[in-house]
Amino acid sequence: MVLFLHRKVYWILLAFFSLPIFLIGANGSHDWGDDFAQYIIQARNLVLGQPMTSNGYQHDTVFPHIAVKAYPIGFPALIAPVFYFFQLQIHYYQLLMSLLLIMYGSVCFNFYKKHFSKFTALCLSLCLIYHPWMLQFKDEVLSDLPMSILFLIVITIWDKGIDEPRFFYKFSTALIALISFKVIGITLLLAYVLWGIIRYIKEPARLWKFSSHSIKLSVTVIGCYVLINQIFFNIQSQSFIEYYATAYEQYNLWESIHRNIYYYNLVVKDFFYFRDTGFNYVSALFSNSIWLWLCLGLLCLIWTRSWVMLSTLVVYVTVILCYPNSNGGFRFLLPILFIMLGALGLVLQVLLNKIRNYFHLNRLIVPLVALLFYLPAVTSKAEELQFIRDGADKPEVKADLQTIKKIVDGKVVCFAKPRLLYLYTALPAISLLNDFDSKVTDAYLKRNNCTMLLHHLNIPDPSLDRYLDHHPATIVWQQHSFTLYKIVI
Repeated sequence: MVLFLHRKVYWILLAFFSLPIFLIGANGSHDWGDDFAQYIIQARNLVLGQPMTSNGYQHDTVFPHIAVKAYPIGFPALIAPVFYFFQLQIHYYQLLMSLLLIMYGSVCFNFYKKHFSKFTALCLSLCLIYHPWMLQFKDEVLSDLPMSILFLIVITIWDKGIDEPRFFYKFSTALIALISFKVIGITLLLAYVLWGIIRYIKEPARLWKFSSHSIKLSVTVIGCYVLINQIFFNIQSQSFIEYYATAYEQYNLWESIHRNIYYYNLVVKDFFYFRDTGFNYVSALFSNSIWLWLCLGLLCLIWTRSWVMLSTLVVYVTVILCYPNSNGGFRFLLPILFIMLGALGLVLQVLLNKIRNYFHLNRLIVPLVALLFYLPAVTSKAEELQFIRDGADKPEVKADLQTIKKIVDGKVVCFAKPRLLYLYTALPAISLLNDFDSKVTDAYLKRNNCTMLLHHLNIPDPSLDRYLDHHPATIVWQQHSFTLYKIVI
């Protein structure tokens, strides 16, 4: 028993230090998101045996790709038991997300301990899950966190080597699960193919064998994804492929890359800037020099021949830079965050080894310095997450939504968050694109037989604002931050 505890001491420490995650946030309130509503609607559909595409959104014939009809089945299936037992009590979904964050820290530790000492792996994993942004993020009921867990599991299987027993079955199963949470997980399949081509480019016989293996793997993964998501659950994958493809109609490729480089540069700098620490100048200096440290980390990855992580970075970063939607923020970077932190860990490890030769520093110095930065930031974020957020779960908002439901009486409503409205009221709804002018909006509303317009002060809806500026509308009901209008079409 003592020997077992000695071997597992770092796992025990990780579990012990991770438990407070459950006490931070998870107060049962959610922001005005629409994606989380779609996921819970699909979970409800699973429980009730309804079609995945039944989300209350009225899809327009002229603009059919304003919203997706359904997301892949992975995350709705994960949260379906929560809906079965607790319906719309957001607190329990957030407890599940807290558990997933702890699991994320565990798979990070499992990965890091193969590349660092167990002590360093423990510190890196705790730094990751206690980052203020991660604490904020785990209160969002979204698929990015479990997808990132599967992303890392796939890389861990891959990193062990393709000659491992049953590699094909483990790798393909993990990949199928990954893209059933978010389709962008397909980037790992592309990265794997790139890695194999580079590795075997000078060995034609092995390259031919790897090519055959890659084709078999691709057919298996894509075929199973289609079988599960398209045939069994009919999520109509083409709808969200077309939805994301419409983004390319607004920007050309080079313009998208330029905008995304600028945008993600700000996101990364902001992620590594710790507020409310008492060391703002040091934090600002580190944040503004973060790309220098990350470039040094990249050189360390090359030096250590970490080709799995390098090929993953190349493919994933290329994809998100080419995609025109540059408002994904931290969510889009989450799957590769462990690589970024691992690269910084490699740089820090090299520097500390050099410094210790001269100053004989105790290895606890760095964790203590990190604690000086983290503790005030974590404390501040924990206090912030105690407050009830503005969203549909506030008691007065729930009451307002039920009043709106009675007044509207089943008619189609135009609202900036249509799926959220359907989740809480079962009212059919539509929404407007931000670039709609008043004439386009007028025609859009007529096609969908929509005479009820709902506006909330804290939810931007520029197209609706423009329409109301140029068209007469009667205020039917107004309370708190809601205003319900009626128009004649």
